[in-house]
Amino acid sequence: MRTVLITTPDDLLANIFWESFKVERKKPITKIILLPSRTDVDWSVILKPFVAWKLLRLGGIIKLIGLKVFGISVSIESMCEELVTLTSLDSKSLSREVKKSEVDVLISVGAPIVFKADLLGIPRICSLNLHNGDILKYRGHFSTFWEVMNKEEKFFLTLHEMTSKVDSGVIYDQRFSSKEDTPTFLDLMIWKKAAGGQMLAKNLNLLENVERLGEYTESDAGFCRATYYSFPTIYDVLNFRF
Repeated sequence: MRTVLITTPDDLLANIFWESFKVERKKPITKIILLPSRTDVDWSVILKPFVAWKLLRLGGIIKLIGLKVFGISVSIESMCEELVTLTSLDSKSLSREVKKSEVDVLISVGAPIVFKADLLGIPRICSLNLHNGDILKYRGHFSTFWEVMNKEEKFFLTLHEMTSKVDSGVIYDQRFSSKEDTPTFLDLMIWKKAAGGQMLAKNLNLLENVERLGEYTESDAGFCRATYYSFPTIYDVLNFRF
């Protein structure tokens, strides 16, 4: 089964995701495509230190630095047969690169673009997205942030079929954690990375055998209740409390 995974190179916790992934799945991704991050959905360089302090606090910043310096290091090259870096978000260039692989399963993990119908039509089996929230309630950017802002009791991860509509499609798998299990915002993000790697790997193992995933829940009814959230503004960050 040939797999193509699309992501960015800027995830500070990617090592945790890949370490969890490789425990569950021994077969490498056929091709990983790295896309540049979108600068229009991020905070300015000047504000990022303040945002880090507000979301993570001093203890979280120290822990994150420790993870980067002393934590497990997983080379993304070791997780795939081929690594490709594209320098633009041009959808035609991306489609051409995906088509080269005769892909069976297309995967998005934090991809910075919405996949259009022509790209979603390439894979033979399915197109999967790992979404950091419950898509029955949260669509759009940084769902983990908005779950906390809205004082949710549970924090979700969703694996679902991609469609040309943002964060929609049949749900194949979900995991959740509670605030009691993740006492800080960094702990929550770490849990989502580890659980996400495990969840994706286990579902790819299933697809390897049966080429079809069972539907986790009936999702269509939920999308009328889902809210699209934009990337948090600095005002949102000022009001953030974990």
